[in-house]
Amino acid sequence: MSRLALIADLHLSDIPGTSQWACFSWALDVIRRNKPDAIIVAGDVTSCGQVFAARQFRKRLEGINIPFIITPGNSDMRAETSMSGLLEALVTPKKLELDDAVILALDLSNGALCENDVALCEKEFASSGGKKIIIATHQPPDFQGGRHYKTGPFTLFLAGHRHKDDVIYGDDYAVHVVRGLDPDKASGGPPCLSFFNLSHGKWTRHDEIFAGGSPDVFDDKDRREFMELLGISCMDEPVDTMKHAGDHSIRCVEVRSRESMFSSGLAEAISSWRDSGGRVLSLHMPGLQLCPDTASVINPAAWQYLIESGVKLGINQLTVHAPGVPVSRMKTGSQARRAVVQFLARCLVPVLKKGIIIGIENMHVRNGEPFDERRNFGYLPDECLEFIRELKKELGHNNIGAMIDTGHARNNRPFSKRIGVSDWYARLGKEAVGYHVHQVKNEKGGMTNHLGFEGLYGPLVSLSGFFWAWKTGQLRHAPVFVEVRDMAARLRTVKLLHDAMA
Repeated sequence: MSRLALIADLHLSDIPGTSQWACFSWALDVIRRNKPDAIIVAGDVTSCGQVFAARQFRKRLEGINIPFIITPGNSDMRAETSMSGLLEALVTPKKLELDDAVILALDLSNGALCENDVALCEKEFASSGGKKIIIATHQPPDFQGGRHYKTGPFTLFLAGHRHKDDVIYGDDYAVHVVRGLDPDKASGGPPCLSFFNLSHGKWTRHDEIFAGGSPDVFDDKDRREFMELLGISCMDEPVDTMKHAGDHSIRCVEVRSRESMFSSGLAEAISSWRDSGGRVLSLHMPGLQLCPDTASVINPAAWQYLIESGVKLGINQLTVHAPGVPVSRMKTGSQARRAVVQFLARCLVPVLKKGIIIGIENMHVRNGEPFDERRNFGYLPDECLEFIRELKKELGHNNIGAMIDTGHARNNRPFSKRIGVSDWYARLGKEAVGYHVHQVKNEKGGMTNHLGFEGLYGPLVSLSGFFWAWKTGQLRHAPVFVEVRDMAARLRTVKLLHDAMA
């Protein structure tokens, strides 16, 4: 009887302490307890081919003294400048033989099966001697579309890559695609470690769930605190949104300076919401931009007026986008950067004196935007962190931090391939003064932001890493604003989170 453990889609980075590393540590503990005969690693160990992460993974895997076999994934093969070091860490012989089974690890990291792997399969199919053959790859082939590799008597095919579970049964084989171990990407549930048992000639599967990436680990106190900080953003229909917040004891609400702040009846709705127990009113400012040829803020009087109008509404918090200025102009010490910081100081020092908290929001690459220094500032955690620290020093106040937008962090290609959402949590979590949560969707030409969640886990933004970081204290506990454009989807998302904490 053989028992196999399947690790897939960890997407480890070089940033320590992320939910991905925590999930890997958990998985190793589960493997030690269950003592499988072999471990299969089905690719995407790293998020972008980071050699240090790959070496740490290999070292820790070797430390549990269980045979293992590794095949790389497409994310691992992104390391163009360090491929030799990566392959040294993530390459094993392509065959691992057990008493009653043979595991073949095929490289489908680029989506195609090479001739050497085809030859290996043919050789093993012809000489298996009655042993069950297991094939493991990263990217699953299309078994239902006619383009499959059922060219011999394998009984089990294992893969990852899609970040969601799928099972296909043939007459004499089964294909299992697993959602994997990345708390930011595993869809359909928290990350899981899958075990496969061969008994009496049949394979069965058992999943161990990473409960640390779900509200299941929250106690009653945690749940009450989260609910007190769960908020909603008035992206449209602000008066109705505010009324809904009052009727359903939503303590935190965000209004938007252009879309909602001047809506008729909003002041009265805010007053009623306050009377019902509303605590945190946040104002989301429009982007701050400089003139192309001078270090002058575009329309500074209008920006100042919006802040003053928010203060009159009784705001407790202010969200400011990272400046919409090219990176080439925002270098530390540059004239443009000094102009931005000094303008914000003039606007925000009076606000800080009133006890209002300032959050700097991370931004994301727009469709068609260049990726070099012509891109706008604020797309990387360290850019945002350095800017926040500079503002704190300039303004002489600590009530300035990060407004972490989880959707922006996910919708940030190509940087999101290397810097995952949990990397943002690890770098900025202690500086956070609030959060924007929304789902994103792949569409033609790019991704769409500010969509509602149909579930806690995916398909593109999973909240598992958020829950883990919140529970462990990696994220500072602060208002969590559901920033969804459509009113019905907005309310469904709030209810989803409410029910998760009920």
